[in-house]
Amino acid sequence: MKMRKSLLSVAVLLALSGAALADSSSVKTVQNGSYNQLTATQTAATGSTLSIEQRGDRNRAGLASFEVLQTAQASQLSILQNGDDNYVQARQSGRNNTAGIQQTGNNFSGSIEQQGSSNTAKITQDTSTGYLSADILQFGIDGDPSVVHDNAARVTQSHSMNASASAGQFGSNSTATVQQQYAVGSTAHATQSGNQNLASVSQTHVDATDASVSQTGNNLTATGGQTWVQSSRQAISQTGDFDTATARQHDGHDLKIDIRQQGVNNDVAVTQTGAYNEESLLQTGANNRATVNQSGQGTGSGTDRNQVYLTQAGNGLTANITQAGGAGNFATVTQQ
Repeated sequence: MKMRKSLLSVAVLLALSGAALADSSSVKTVQNGSYNQLTATQTAATGSTLSIEQRGDRNRAGLASFEVLQTAQASQLSILQNGDDNYVQARQSGRNNTAGIQQTGNNFSGSIEQQGSSNTAKITQDTSTGYLSADILQFGIDGDPSVVHDNAARVTQSHSMNASASAGQFGSNSTATVQQQYAVGSTAHATQSGNQNLASVSQTHVDATDASVSQTGNNLTATGGQTWVQSSRQAISQTGDFDTATARQHDGHDLKIDIRQQGVNNDVAVTQTGAYNEESLLQTGANNRATVNQSGQGTGSGTDRNQVYLTQAGNGLTANITQAGGAGNFATVTQQ
């Protein structure tokens, strides 16, 4: 049986790898069983589709020396895996393309790399107890972010331990969304370079997790949200002008928010509810505004209290802090 599965893998590899297809063409592959390997290539394939389905354990779509590759315009790439210890690596180059990976089972990883503009990438992963890893990277021609724009990336992970999710975008007018739920010891990260970008990272029903957004450019929006969490951290870093950061932590305890902004005319809004939470905020530049709202339980000493540390450096600054509930809340504000 293992020999038959191995021969099937080689047959699929030889049939698809390096094949150049015409416009409006399609490839569909289905593999059932374990230890299967598959690579596929579509080149100059405007309006084409590439569909891959693998059901079983320890399967591979895209390898170190070969790959799942689509160079196209207005084309679609779809990969479905169901099983344990599976792996996907896919790449697209062109405009107006869509790439999607859906994985269910335990202990798997998926990555999508897109080069060009107006592309959409989505990775969805769901497991019962296993490890998950998902990465999306979108960038411009020859690495130049000025010629890439209007891309969208979304990563969704559910029911995982020590999961990792990231979305990276280099260009303008793009959107990155990373979502995790029912995760323990997991990390979620979005990074963007360019103007008028939007990044959102959210975690729900998580424990001992880390969520972060890093942005460089002007007219940026970063949103972080954690709900029903404990012993977790959220961080936002923005460098540029006319940027907005919003961070929320609800219904949890022992939570931390860390926000850094550098530039002018920037805004920060932070909301924390729960117990024993901490917020640290640093703004440098002119005409910046910060609003912090904390409510929840505190014992009034040490780390068992709600804390705010807010520092602003520059001119035309505004800081508003509201703390309600509990006892012994602590806030320190520095403007210089």
